[in-house]
Amino acid sequence: MKSKFKGYYKPLPEDFAKIWDDCIFVFDTNVLYDFYRYSDDTVDLLFTIFEKIKDKIWIPHWVGIEYHRGLEDRIREQVGKYSDAIKDLNSFSEKIKTQREHPFLSVELQKEIEEFYVKFNQELTTQKSKLKNLIIENPVKERIADLIGENIGDSLTKEEEEQIVKIGDERLSNNIPPGYVDYKVKKSRPGLDKYGDYIIWQQILKEAKAKKKSFIFVTFDTKEDWYKIIKFNRTDIRIGPRPELAEEFLAIDGCSLWLYPTPEFIEYAVKHLNIEVDASRLVKVKQETALPLDNNTNSECASEIKNENENIGDISAISIGATSSNSSEASGT
Repeated sequence: MKSKFKGYYKPLPEDFAKIWDDCIFVFDTNVLYDFYRYSDDTVDLLFTIFEKIKDKIWIPHWVGIEYHRGLEDRIREQVGKYSDAIKDLNSFSEKIKTQREHPFLSVELQKEIEEFYVKFNQELTTQKSKLKNLIIENPVKERIADLIGENIGDSLTKEEEEQIVKIGDERLSNNIPPGYVDYKVKKSRPGLDKYGDYIIWQQILKEAKAKKKSFIFVTFDTKEDWYKIIKFNRTDIRIGPRPELAEEFLAIDGCSLWLYPTPEFIEYAVKHLNIEVDASRLVKVKQETALPLDNNTNSECASEIKNENENIGDISAISIGATSSNSSEASGT
């Protein structure tokens, strides 16, 4: 049974260990943006993990395009969120300062609130300033580039572009994964942007055929066109990659594929790579990375709406150098 329907079965714990020891790690665009989205503690841990596996990292060329083209917008978005938070904090502080509006508050408590306000405001202002500086000088971007090096796929050829358009429209219109969820939102756009996830998938398959290795794809994108999701008591349970994707991968000389959302990837990486992390810090990191993207300072959903009329278009000739939810049942634990 399993030999005929391998895509429907989760690897055993010992299989995960083997995959991690001899696989290629692929990171989606949204994971590269995590370095600008999360707290210093989480970013430091992500960099530690990347350092440990840097010789096994590979990035599809389309991920590199998306990352570089959207980076400044993502930073500006996050700066805007900090500005909004500072305005809200100032408004709250002004209300509290008006003693007549809050006669029930003691002087001591108002003093504590004021001290908290000053500290919180300073932290928000500092973080906002740091983010604004990244527009001009970006050491995070440089460090990511150094870690990935030249481990990037080739750009699309004209022939491949034609195939993407020809096959992509038919495939994605008929809900064949991956990529049909985004395609439905973006299909009226000109250019290749609407095929983004499908292009990434095709570039991963091409690399797998060349390298004959198993792949781990890390993405915060946990939509139904990447994962098999079962609805149970009004809850979505994600149980692994779509069987169609897993079997398409297994057809490549027995190569296997596994998908991790960011929090589960971090959790398993810490364990498998023997990274020493304080338990309380790991809990904080898992909580932070498990938040929906639109609850974070930088919102992927907001970015999608903001850039609704933007498109990447015909950019296969662009030369890019060194670049580039959430049940635990899908993790290799």
